[in-house]
Amino acid sequence: AGKGNPSLSIANARIAEARGEERSATAALFPGFSAGANASRAKQGFESLGLPAGVAGFPAFSKPINLYDARFDARWELDVFGRNRRGAEAAAAQIQAREAEAENARLLLYAEIARQYISLRQLQAQLALTRKAAEAQTRLSGIAQE
Repeated sequence: AGKGNPSLSIANARIAEARGEERSATAALFPGFSAGANASRAKQGFESLGLPAGVAGFPAFSKPINLYDARFDARWELDVFGRNRRGAEAAAAQIQAREAEAENARLLLYAEIARQYISLRQLQAQLALTRKAAEAQTRLSGIAQE
């Protein structure tokens, strides 16, 4: 019952969502880094502009050149008034709330299963009593006919 229950699936998805939000909120407490590199090859000169080589006395460049670019960025927001820290705490509390909701959904499911099982057992006992009463009525009917 727990594997195919949509309420439990939704509750577990909400827990995963809250955990992702908590990771994002916690990440704001730490410095962020990014780096990148780029390389390209370009042919410089008047030919690239569509002009004939050697215009206005400038020589034509026939060799392509290699261009390299590298960058590194770091950023960090000082949490002077605790906004980021409170956001991380709120996200952690949200995880606990979602986990409590999931546990509540599980308990409701298991309680409903138990209630249905008890109802089934009551109906089975009632059916057995009804069959015994029917057998007794059949025997009484046979005695009455004799």
